[in-house]
Amino acid sequence: MIVRLPGDRFIAVDAKAPINAYLEAVEASNERSRKAALDRHVREIKSHARALASRDYAAGLAGEVDMVVMFLPSDALLAEAYSRDPELQVDALRSRVLVATPTTLVALLRTVAIYWQQRALAENAAEIASVAGTLYERAAKFGEEFAGVGRSLQGAIDAYNRAVGSFDYRLLPMARRLEEMKVAETSRRKVTTPQLVDDAPRVPRERD
Repeated sequence: MIVRLPGDRFIAVDAKAPINAYLEAVEASNERSRKAALDRHVREIKSHARALASRDYAAGLAGEVDMVVMFLPSDALLAEAYSRDPELQVDALRSRVLVATPTTLVALLRTVAIYWQQRALAENAAEIASVAGTLYERAAKFGEEFAGVGRSLQGAIDAYNRAVGSFDYRLLPMARRLEEMKVAETSRRKVTTPQLVDDAPRVPRERD
């Protein structure tokens, strides 16, 4: 089994650990035979750990090996080996081999899963920060452009009101004179002064 880690790294799990000597110890008819079989069990585990350490898993899997796990299918297999050699795990770890049972393997896999989750959260947080920064920049740009629209509206209102003033001052008196001369009697319309626009773009107040 291959356990993937971030950065093209992985943990290789090997499940072909030797158990024959342990089975002989379980079936031994006396204590002397049992201890002898357990000693062989320890030697076989150490030999297998050295073999795992020498395998080039990285070449076949295109990545960097963090460690190789030697999986033992029972906690008793490792407990009995520890009883004969308490330094067994330490020796294996020096070669980046972890001797694991179902309990420790599940704990290892759970740790890796949590690591992936934390990495995903960190990546999401970085992406959120990036998107938030882009959003802020765009909001600032939009605000500047929108303020330009407001200034243009104000300019248009000022120009309109000036035109109304010019109409009222220059054209309306002439229209009144034409009305007095009965020139506009046949017209269905009447010349009137357009209404001034008093409303201006509102400047919003910043809120705390």
